[in-house]
Amino acid sequence: MILRSTLAVTAFLCTASYSFSQAPAKQWDADFGGSENEQLAAIQQTKDGGYIAGGYTESGISGDVTQESRGSSDYWIIKTNANGVKQADARFGGTSVDQLTCLQQTSDGGYILGGTSFSGIGGDKSQASRGNSDYWIVKIDRKGKKQWDATFGGTGPDELHSLQQTVDGGYILGGSSLSGISGDKTQPTKGGKDFWIVKTDANGVKQWDADFGGDLFEELFSVRQTLEGGYILGGYSLSDVNGDKTDPNRGRFDMWIVKTDENGNKKWDAAFGGNDDDWLAQLRQTTDRGYILGGWSWSGASGDKSQRSKGDNDYWIIKIDAKGVRQWDADLGGSSNDYLTDIQQTADAGYVLGGYSSSPLSGNKTQPTQGGTDYWIVKTDVDGKKQWDADFGGSEFEFLNGLQQTNDGGYILGGYSASGISGDKTEDTKGFNDFWIVKTTADSASCNIPTDLRTTNIRSEGATLKWDTLAGVTNYEVEYRIAGGFSDWTIISTTTNQTTIAGLFSGTQYEWKVRSVCSEKLSSEWSVKETFMTSFAAQAVENFSSTTLAGLQVYPNPLVEFATVSFSLANASTVRISITDMSGKILQTIIDQNFLAGRHEVKLNRGSLVAGMYLLQVKINDGLTVRKILVQ
Repeated sequence: MILRSTLAVTAFLCTASYSFSQAPAKQWDADFGGSENEQLAAIQQTKDGGYIAGGYTESGISGDVTQESRGSSDYWIIKTNANGVKQADARFGGTSVDQLTCLQQTSDGGYILGGTSFSGIGGDKSQASRGNSDYWIVKIDRKGKKQWDATFGGTGPDELHSLQQTVDGGYILGGSSLSGISGDKTQPTKGGKDFWIVKTDANGVKQWDADFGGDLFEELFSVRQTLEGGYILGGYSLSDVNGDKTDPNRGRFDMWIVKTDENGNKKWDAAFGGNDDDWLAQLRQTTDRGYILGGWSWSGASGDKSQRSKGDNDYWIIKIDAKGVRQWDADLGGSSNDYLTDIQQTADAGYVLGGYSSSPLSGNKTQPTQGGTDYWIVKTDVDGKKQWDADFGGSEFEFLNGLQQTNDGGYILGGYSASGISGDKTEDTKGFNDFWIVKTTADSASCNIPTDLRTTNIRSEGATLKWDTLAGVTNYEVEYRIAGGFSDWTIISTTTNQTTIAGLFSGTQYEWKVRSVCSEKLSSEWSVKETFMTSFAAQAVENFSSTTLAGLQVYPNPLVEFATVSFSLANASTVRISITDMSGKILQTIIDQNFLAGRHEVKLNRGSLVAGMYLLQVKINDGLTVRKILVQ
């Protein structure tokens, strides 16, 4: 199962060589649904090369739904072949609300399905509800026929978010609980919701359970058996140091992980966060026996978060070692909302991140969103440096909940969609929301375009230009010029992800762009352009023999129709302001009159000047000051 496939990846890495890649293309997509609402929660490639997708349905027999409703909502799974063509579907539920959140193909070729149930005995549910809501697992054979089901819970709400078949053929279940000691729960909650894990044998019979939490709220979203036989649990925490939580709270919600032995006894815990909310959605053990944590963050650079946010909230990943010590972190996002829902280590030891985004082309996002939210996947190298990203969506809303690298090196993406035929979606919805599956091609060798351009340390005569680092790049080329296209590009090269430029005009708008150079024959396209305006010099006096003029400013520069010339006089003086060509020939005289001491502003009208570069001459008594101005 998963442990064996992880070892196979390790063996592959022994002979793999490093490469860099560009975003894969969509290979095919498929829509599955009924007349009402379907939401896909999990997807996996199966042993026959096809795919199993699961979530829940609220539809009766209609569209792709071939079985009658058991209650308000039921578990619903779809089996497809390698090309996304439906082979079978199956439905399981009780008389109330049943929603699948996780699934896995089992070692016998069948499947284990897990989620949350509000149903009592009825339909496919053979055991009574323990309380408000319970964990509910269903074991089916390879043809989708139910073999057994099992319910676990206390008298309060219990919600299952994650499961995995264990090496002994049993199952580990993980989620959150508000129940005290009751039903199947042998330990009280420490506060509000706690992490709650349940271990069963191969037939779904409970062997033990364990509760972990602080005095406030904790919610578990991912549980995995580790290579040494214990378990790693991950989710979020609102608690400070108390109960099972030994790390102080960084902001509000923090990522929180708990490591246990094979019997569910806690070995250690660790919290990670910034100064705001940080949520863990998924974790996995890595080939070096450490762990990769993935979720989303509203925090700026603070606490454990080393990079600033690109927008409202971003994907946030953290790499830790086998003892829970942070090794590095990376923030990836656009200017709006980005929610990471799944992460997986890839065959090249890097990582693929998946979720949904409402961000336009900005930050790390190189494609605009096609509707309200789109699927957004990001590939990084082993150190968390972005290699590529890809956006898939239609004209409405898409929410990605699961992804996996496939045997051919591509990726399978699963979630749900409200879009009709539009964008990347080639089939209409059958109802409100449908399962939507996207298969991509494998990565292809290329040189990637730099993203997240930003200008810092802006001065009157210079600035520092920065962008995100990329894997596989030998150096970067930067071009900059006065904005508007009326001056030539200046090009410079740097081996780092930043460069400082000097010799700029004060109060002037500039534009710049950057591209990656990966080899002598391989370069990326130029990035999007970033613009900035230099500040005004505190004292702008040139070729001037007296101290009567100070603080000369021209803004905006470049000008379209009008600009303002601002200056200060120490004494009453005669001021003549003219516009000349680059040779000094006077084209316009703006003003020629006496001014009192103090600060003054004069309006400049371009008049009949054509677009281009000119000189502004300010003559006061026996002195002359000259500024370059750009007319657009």
